[in-house]
Amino acid sequence: MSSKEDFQAWIGRRVQSEDVLTEGLFRRFAATFDLTDEKRAVGQPAPPLIHFCLAPNAFPASRLGEDGHERRGEFLPPIPLHRRMWAGSRIEFRGALRVGETVCRVTEIESVSTKEGKRGPLCFVGLKHTIQVGDEVRIIEHQDLVYLDTIKRHGEAHCGADQLLDEEIMLGEATLFRYSAITFNSHRIHYDRDYARATEGYPDLVVHGPLQATLLISYATKLAGRPPNRFSFKAVSPLYVGNPITLRAVQREGATRLECVKRDGQATTYADAMWS
Repeated sequence: MSSKEDFQAWIGRRVQSEDVLTEGLFRRFAATFDLTDEKRAVGQPAPPLIHFCLAPNAFPASRLGEDGHERRGEFLPPIPLHRRMWAGSRIEFRGALRVGETVCRVTEIESVSTKEGKRGPLCFVGLKHTIQVGDEVRIIEHQDLVYLDTIKRHGEAHCGADQLLDEEIMLGEATLFRYSAITFNSHRIHYDRDYARATEGYPDLVVHGPLQATLLISYATKLAGRPPNRFSFKAVSPLYVGNPITLRAVQREGATRLECVKRDGQATTYADAMWS
């Protein structure tokens, strides 16, 4: 793989796009996550993490790569590792997004680093997303992408004390389709079973990391009665369609630690929610 220095010129690159948080998007987001009590009127605050669905980089189909993401070398550097994963994010909420608002997303490449992992080379790309309404910054997100040639198959031990919430759910193909649709995510591992198996080596369709994060922040909001001011999540193990998961939440040092856990006890996504 090319060295770290090959990609330093990509640091600082920025892209900007705008979108409107419409009542239609709000309705589809609420339906995807079964948020039946959410109000839909213009001016109402929208659920947290709906910004994942706003102002995507809508590359033309002719500029997509084999995996369904934008072709490498467009905005992101041309990293020669086959698999790309959203490893996690650290998010600060400065204010809620509201139905009817025009939202601007500015994305900047903050860092590019490489290292040799236990199963081969890894490359990490750090992105900063600034979500604004007019001149007011509402959300700042630091996102970590990882490129690799092998699937990571380990996770931390799940939380075991002070349990607050524990509920088993099942994510099927329809939910994956809906989430890909509202986020304009064309990565084929989420909807093309043949591609996921034959080309990227997964046993089945992969559940989106940010979809799991949205489930977890919804639980945190229910526990506290209001959305958190800060939220971070980390994907630690793949989750495949049709596998039941348990959502868990525990109090830990003034924050709420959340996790998605498979029936075998292995966590797939961790998150921390904080209220200031």
